[in-house]
Amino acid sequence: MSGPLGDDDRDAWARAQAELDRLPPEPPEQRGRCRMVQRRQRVLAVVLLTAAAAMLLFVVVADGAVTGPGEVPRWQRATGLAVLVAGFGAPLLAMGIGGAGHDHARHRPVEWLTGAPRRALLRAARTGSPLEEQQLPLARLAVRTHLAAQGIRSVQVAALPLALTGSAVTHPEPVAFGLVVVILVASVAALTHLRRDARRFQRFLDEHPDLTSGSR
Repeated sequence: MSGPLGDDDRDAWARAQAELDRLPPEPPEQRGRCRMVQRRQRVLAVVLLTAAAAMLLFVVVADGAVTGPGEVPRWQRATGLAVLVAGFGAPLLAMGIGGAGHDHARHRPVEWLTGAPRRALLRAARTGSPLEEQQLPLARLAVRTHLAAQGIRSVQVAALPLALTGSAVTHPEPVAFGLVVVILVASVAALTHLRRDARRFQRFLDEHPDLTSGSR
């Protein structure tokens, strides 16, 4: 088989293809459900970043909150602890959201495509490189699986500055708040990259719909 697969990956491809051929047709509403899950995860990521930025701004602007002497006020410790717990709990919430709309049995064939084959299919989908007709079903499946994982990853990226903000609020020091600012900027850049990448994959799915799902 020509295309993104090498000779050493033919067996893995054959196993994945055989697994895919045994699957029942995908319900039409499944694709809509997956998109809804991804939207919810993106909204959650934006909410986490906004909460981290708002909390950081509030504490920095508050009189003596960062460099002021004396013991940290009780309200500030309680708020910081709550924000810290929310930062660690958000990825679990994202996994729950993703699990509710993810059909693990349908995505199992992609587990055979570890290493080079999966990366090659994702690279072709991302860049718009041509794929052979027989490669498209597994390429679509690899892209949908990647998008599902990407939604959880985006929440993890956004949850990190929120958790660090909670820690900095609990133990206010200029260095801690400086680190939060750096991580916050890096998280915004990472989420922007993930969102741009997700658009490319979604465009591939839109341009290569599964026309046989309803007739298999």
